[in-house]
Amino acid sequence: TLLADAATRTGDDRENVWELKPELCLEYDPTFPRLARPDHERAAERVVAFRARLPKSKNPRPVVGPMPPCHASFVQTRRELLRAPTVVAALRGALARGAAASSEGGSGRDRAGERELEGVALHVATLCVHDAKEHGLGLAWGAEI
Repeated sequence: TLLADAATRTGDDRENVWELKPELCLEYDPTFPRLARPDHERAAERVVAFRARLPKSKNPRPVVGPMPPCHASFVQTRRELLRAPTVVAALRGALARGAAASSEGGSGRDRAGERELEGVALHVATLCVHDAKEHGLGLAWGAEI
């Protein structure tokens, strides 16, 4: 089955618990909408632990893969949206709050919200990088973030 290809069953016969296989941890999408926050948090912890075990010389995959091609009419619009001053300001703020919350510790509930915001910001920032590479734009725009 598709599930068995991507995960291993860890629960007993009464419990239907599946864990993503380690080799697929880097494919995890932190913005997947059909998981509850606690499930996303457990998945994120597993991905972080897996990335920590990777050899330092191995370049881990980005947080998200490149965007699928879009209709030629929308290429410029997508690029402008990803680099809009409002998006850049939101990314900068979200990443700064996430970094500040990490250094301060914060309560579990407050930190969970910051982690979620930080995950979305990393997702969007990674999409920006993919788009810049795809269109030969370089990463100079990233200095703003």
